[in-house]
Amino acid sequence: MDYESILFGLQPLLNAEELEDLPVQDVYLNSYLTVLDQLAVSLRTPSNRTIVGSSGLLTNLVRVLNCILDTWFHKHDENKAWRRLASELIRCVANSLVDEDNNRQVYMSNEPLEKRREFLDYYVDQIFKLTDTEDDQLVATLQMRTVVLVKNLCLDNSMYFRRFGQFIRSPLLGLLADTQHTYLHDSDLAILGSELLTDFIENYVEGLSIQDLLFFAQFIQRVSKTIVNQEGQEVEDTNDEEDDPSVEIINYLTQSLEIITKNYDDSKVFYTESHIVSQIQNNLLDSLDHLSPKTFCNKLIVMRRITTAIGYISANTANSNKQERDMCFHIVQNSTNGYTYAAALIILSNSISGREDVNEILQKVSLDQFLTLGPLMIDPIQFQGYLDIAKKLMTLDSVMFLSRDSLLKLSAILKTCHDQSKYFNELSPLIDNLLKKLVTVLPSSSLQKVLQEGPLLEVLTDRDSLLSCLTLDKLLVATTKSLSPVLSKLWTAAFKFQDSAGTAAMENQLNVSVFYLFQLAKTCGIYLRDHPDIKENYVLSNHLVDLRSLLEAIHTLKGKKDRASESAFNNGKFVASMVYKTLENADSLNERQNDLKLLVKSFFD
Repeated sequence: MDYESILFGLQPLLNAEELEDLPVQDVYLNSYLTVLDQLAVSLRTPSNRTIVGSSGLLTNLVRVLNCILDTWFHKHDENKAWRRLASELIRCVANSLVDEDNNRQVYMSNEPLEKRREFLDYYVDQIFKLTDTEDDQLVATLQMRTVVLVKNLCLDNSMYFRRFGQFIRSPLLGLLADTQHTYLHDSDLAILGSELLTDFIENYVEGLSIQDLLFFAQFIQRVSKTIVNQEGQEVEDTNDEEDDPSVEIINYLTQSLEIITKNYDDSKVFYTESHIVSQIQNNLLDSLDHLSPKTFCNKLIVMRRITTAIGYISANTANSNKQERDMCFHIVQNSTNGYTYAAALIILSNSISGREDVNEILQKVSLDQFLTLGPLMIDPIQFQGYLDIAKKLMTLDSVMFLSRDSLLKLSAILKTCHDQSKYFNELSPLIDNLLKKLVTVLPSSSLQKVLQEGPLLEVLTDRDSLLSCLTLDKLLVATTKSLSPVLSKLWTAAFKFQDSAGTAAMENQLNVSVFYLFQLAKTCGIYLRDHPDIKENYVLSNHLVDLRSLLEAIHTLKGKKDRASESAFNNGKFVASMVYKTLENADSLNERQNDLKLLVKSFFD
C-alpha cells in the first residue's frame, strides 16, 4: 500500500472543518471515491490493516463517517454524494476490522463501551431503514457494507454482541423482513444479515416479541419453497461450498428460531396471543412439508431445529394447543412426511390435559391410526411426540380395538426407540412411561401374544427391571397360563437389579431404589403365594441366590420409619413368610436353602 499517496488523497476529507464546505462535485467526489476504493482493496492485506490502526487513520475515518452521516440524516442534506462517501468509508472501516483485535479496540477506544457509540447505536438503525427506490443498488450496497462492519467488529466477542444487540437487532430484523421478498435476486444481504442476526440472538435474546417469532416462521416457510433439491449429494456434507442461498438462509433462520423458542419456553406472556401462535405453528408445519421430500446440505439439522421449535412453542404452559388440533388432524390423516407427522403429534399430545381431551382426539383419529403411522419416523427426535401421545391415548377402552398388526408395529417402534435411546437419552423416560401404560391397560391375552410374536419382550427385558416386574404381575394373575420361555426371560430381567432410580444407598450396595425393592418383593409374593410346592417353584429352583439378595437388601430397611421403607419391608416380610412355609414343608433342604430359611426367619425376630 502506498500509504503516503492514499493519505494525501484523503486530506480534503480528513481536514475539512465543515463538511458542507467540502467540494463534492463529480470530479472531486470521484477522486475521493477512487482513493477510498484503493484503501479498501489494500486493507485485504493484514500488514496494511495494522498500519491503518496504529497510525490513527482508522480513528479519523470513523470520525469523518459520523460527520457525513450527521450531515445526511440530521441536516437532511439529500446530496447523493454523502451516501456514496458513507458507503465507501463503511467499507474501509469494515475491512480494517477483519481479524484485527487491535483495530477493534481502536474503534471502541474513544469512549467507554457503556457510553453511546454513535454509529452503532444510532446510524446503523437509520441505514437499515433506508428504502430509496431511486437508487436501490446504492442503498443495498450501503446496507450490505454496514452488516459486514458490524459483523467484523463484534465477531467472537459476546460482550459487543450483548452491548449493541439492543440497538441493532431490531433494525436488522426489519431489514431482513424487507429482504424476504427479494432475497433470490440479491441473496448476499439476506445471507449475511441472517448470519449476523443469529449472532445477536445467541448473545442477546431478551426483548423479542411474538411478532418477531412470526417473522421467522414466515421467512422459513418462504425459503423452504425455494430450496433446490440436491439429489445425489451428501445431505450432511458441510464441507462443500453451498451454492443455494436458500439453504444458507434457512440454516441461520432455524438456528435463531430454536434459540428463541428454547429461551422463551418459560415465558407465559410470550405466547398469549393464540391466533398468532397458530399462524406460527401452521407456517412451521408447512415448512416441514416442503422440506421433507428435498435433499440439501444440513437437512437433518434444519428439520430437527424446526421440529424442536414447534415442540418448545407447544410445550409452553400458556398454550392450550387446542386451536391447532384441526391442522394436526389433517396432517395425521394425510401426511406421509415423518417430521411433519412427528411435530403434529407433539402439538396434539400437549393439547391433552384430561380424559375429555383424550376422548375428543380419539373421536377424530383412532389409536390404531396413530400407531399404524409410526413407521414413517426414523429420526430419534421424531419419536418424542409419538411415544408421549401413544401413552396418553391408551385407555382400557381404546386398546380393546387395537389390531394385532398395530401392536406388532408398536413393538417394532419401541425396539427402534430402545436402540436409539442409547445415543438419545431423552427418549428413555418416554419409552418407559409408554411401556408401563401398555402393560397396565393391555388385556393379558393380548400382552401374551405380542410378547411371543414381536420384539416387545426383548425391549422389556433390556430395560429397567421394574418393567419386567410389572409385566410379571400382569401375567401371573392371568387366567390363561403364559408360556414358560416368556416368564423365564422376565424373571431373569426382574432379578437384574437394574433400576434407573436407584441410589446405591442400600447396605449391600445394590444400585436400586426402595421402590424397586417394594415392587420386586410384590411380584415375588404374587408368585410364591400360588406355588407352595418347592419342586414346582421356578423362583426357588432358578433364582434362589437372587431372591436371597433381594431379602438381604430389604432386611436392611427393618426399623426405618419412612413410608417407602416400611412398605418395602412389609412386602419383603410377606415374601419371607411364603418362602419359610415352602421350605418348612420340603422333605429335605440343601445348604443354600437352609441359609435362606435362616434369613427369612430373621424377619420375624
